[in-house]
Amino acid sequence: MQRGRGVLLTILLLGIAAAGSWWYWFHPQATVAITPIPAIVAAPGHYAGTPVTVQGVVASTSDIRLSTGAGSRTYTLREGAAEIVVVARDSLPARGQAFAVTGTVSQPPRGQGLAPRLAESKRARAASR
Repeated sequence: MQRGRGVLLTILLLGIAAAGSWWYWFHPQATVAITPIPAIVAAPGHYAGTPVTVQGVVASTSDIRLSTGAGSRTYTLREGAAEIVVVARDSLPARGQAFAVTGTVSQPPRGQGLAPRLAESKRARAASR
């Protein structure tokens, strides 16, 4: 009787392991809605304070450091003719690379012609368009 339980337990554990492996490799990936950069540029007030995911190509980078150690790292993400300034959380990406970036939108000061900003919380390489 003990041997039967051991075999049954082994089969059950192998089944659980197989199901977990299948789920890990073959489950459908969650899709993230991409917000067009031109839509954010056209109505930054609508998106202000809202977490969004945008996709584009890095057009330029800026790394400003002060002698006190403070500073900022930003890069411009371009989609078509529209651009959004991304405040980098970590290192700066290389120009010309495509990324999907998730972050929170902040509105630029009115009347100064500045692009909206996106405080980066997540960045992933994207397929070039």
